[in-house]
Amino acid sequence: MKHPVFGDIVLASEYPWWEGEVRLPFFANFDTLGNDIAAERFCKKIGNVYKGPDPKATPEYRRRREGYFRSRIHNEDGKGPSPAQEQALRHLLDSDRAVCQAVIDGIFKSYLEQYDAYREGLGQGWADPQELEDILPRLVSPVGLVTLICLSSLDFHEAHKEGASYVGFSFHATWEEEHGIGVLTHGGKIVEVGIMDTAFTEHCVE
Repeated sequence: MKHPVFGDIVLASEYPWWEGEVRLPFFANFDTLGNDIAAERFCKKIGNVYKGPDPKATPEYRRRREGYFRSRIHNEDGKGPSPAQEQALRHLLDSDRAVCQAVIDGIFKSYLEQYDAYREGLGQGWADPQELEDILPRLVSPVGLVTLICLSSLDFHEAHKEGASYVGFSFHATWEEEHGIGVLTHGGKIVEVGIMDTAFTEHCVE
């Protein structure tokens, strides 16, 4: 479908949503480089050469670097995005820097609040304090997140309020590789920060 607001979108064959892309240049340079730095440091210590996967070889990586990210428009009846979802995207694109900065500020606040717990949990599996510092440094500002997280996808939920749907941001994160980080927003304001399913699970907005 060529949608007037969302552009080219495709109805998923197995899931109740449409798939497309949203351009958010704000997140183009965010990446989980901390993982690679820690892996390289460890390999050097044991005398090996780090041969991790080359993310630059993937189309998704190149699209991220251009500021394009996967989107899911939740739609149980398969008829296409609702007016509330259209309004949510319009607001996001009109206020992209302010909304994206609010998302980063929300993650940073959560990071500081849970830092000691993460440090204790991850510290049990990392023998080298410097390697742990690569993936879980003590940050003094949100700017430090640029090498620790990368935006994976956005979710435009069917649930809405005041004419606009809720929007979820899903991130990969160095300190939470298994569950990722999710941020649920409405009207550019933070509703909740948690693991990745906070962003894409419908019950989180009910």
